[in-house]
Amino acid sequence: YLVATNPYFAIENNNIKNIKQTGIEETTNETTSGLRPSVYLQTDVKVAGSGTITDPYVITDRSDINLVAYTLKGETPESSQTFSWLLENKIVDTVTCKNDTKASWNYNNNSLTLTELHIPDYCTIDFKDGYTVTLTAENGKVQAPQSKVTYENGKLEFIVTPNSGFKSDNLALTCDGGANITSEPSGENVKVKVSNVTSTQTCNIKFKGYTALEIFTKKYTSAKKREDDNAPYDSIVTEGKVYYEDGKWTEGGNKVYYFAGNTKENWLKFGTNTNGQELWWRIIRTNEDGGLRLLYAGTGPDKQDAYIEQMSYNTKKNHPTYVGYMYSEGDTLAEIRGNEIPSPIKTELETWYTNNLESKYDKYVSKTAIYCNDRSTQTEWKNSGAMDYNARTKFFTNKTNNSKNHPSFKCGVDGSGNLNDDPNDPSSADEERKKDMFSVSKSSGGNGDLDKPIALMTADEIVFAGSPYESRNSYAYYFINETGSNSIDIGKSWWTMTPSIVRELDKYSYVMALGGAEVSNVYLGNLYTAVSGTAVRPVISLKSCVQLSGEGIASNPYKVVELGNSDACALAEN
Repeated sequence: YLVATNPYFAIENNNIKNIKQTGIEETTNETTSGLRPSVYLQTDVKVAGSGTITDPYVITDRSDINLVAYTLKGETPESSQTFSWLLENKIVDTVTCKNDTKASWNYNNNSLTLTELHIPDYCTIDFKDGYTVTLTAENGKVQAPQSKVTYENGKLEFIVTPNSGFKSDNLALTCDGGANITSEPSGENVKVKVSNVTSTQTCNIKFKGYTALEIFTKKYTSAKKREDDNAPYDSIVTEGKVYYEDGKWTEGGNKVYYFAGNTKENWLKFGTNTNGQELWWRIIRTNEDGGLRLLYAGTGPDKQDAYIEQMSYNTKKNHPTYVGYMYSEGDTLAEIRGNEIPSPIKTELETWYTNNLESKYDKYVSKTAIYCNDRSTQTEWKNSGAMDYNARTKFFTNKTNNSKNHPSFKCGVDGSGNLNDDPNDPSSADEERKKDMFSVSKSSGGNGDLDKPIALMTADEIVFAGSPYESRNSYAYYFINETGSNSIDIGKSWWTMTPSIVRELDKYSYVMALGGAEVSNVYLGNLYTAVSGTAVRPVISLKSCVQLSGEGIASNPYKVVELGNSDACALAEN
């Protein structure tokens, strides 16, 4: 092979010859050819080996132990398979020395240990395929290399960086081949250790997002109550705020965080509509059960048409019955709370939920969340004539009375924090109010009358968020999109699910709504149930176990961390 490609000089009887593929030729002093040096070893030089390519002769000394070759599965490695490459990608199988020196490989520091020395000796390292461990990361990135090779019961370390918005603790760690896997913090990264490796396998690290409660308790440690911020409920809130409420104003006294004013930190992207457009939401608050309540905001943060339909709340209007999200025909409060008949707006919302969210996203939506359709009153209930419902008394009659105008996340509570009694049976107030607490599941105290987990915002939630009754607040987050200059639902009113009044003049039943003919007139007020051009803005709640990533701003909204259909959270009610 060398002759075929490289002519070279040789000496023959003191003459210079040129050895080529075609034979030996005479040459002159002008010929150019290769030089192949030759040396002679002295007669007392010691050599070892058999002269083969895998065991070449090696010059040695009586005091030497030499590494004379390395092999892969007993064969000569390819030229690209250098010794360093083999150390990184294969494992040492055996170390054999001709004169019986004992040799072993130390995997911890890649060194050779010799015992029972027989000098001189000549050793060969033979490599074999090791166990490859590949680490994958969900919601993070494994620093290269992602695959490493180790020996039987070996140990490996990887460095992984979590994606923005994901936790670096409480990780889910698995190996499909049974190796042990652990993790520990390493600055902004995570060090993953894999040990007891007995087979080639893939391991996985899954970074978790934050639940709604974790986000609020971590991000808003300075949150306070409205009254502690010197912001009474008859005043508007324009600056973006996060407040909390608890005690007698929430179900079970549980702590509830909520957004108020022109906040920029409550954007969330979740679901797609039938046209494949992503759905955007504004976070209203946390629920008492730890879930997250959302108000529909359209198909982008710059949209104005943040509604799904324009319609009447109910096509009927001349009886107190028709303010119910569901109702029964009757002449007493107990009778109309029978909840046998869905209102048209409930039917519309549930149809929208079925078409847009149910098939792919229902597993994320809370079935225990309660939506309050507060039909209680602070005066005697009437089946005809003028009557104010609870919210009208709190937010209109007692608007400037700070001891009687407090909104509530607890259904059926007046502005002083007391349950409204049924005058015919005061002891039944708590049981009766539950008929207004609409939910899919009864496990958290709701009535279980919803077919789908969707409803509307309440007047109390509007007031908590900074819009008093009939006081202009065109800066609240539920009116303003991300552009800052274009209002959501401009020129349209939109429904809450809070009953307001039955008027003496026309016997019409009214439900509270927001907005007006112009953006300058946006406020919480009344619309009778049969007004047909009022917008419908869905409200849903995410489960408390759902994890979120992101920052909540329009350029990086909160997003739901994907769940498998068999995940515990996907199967849970909340």
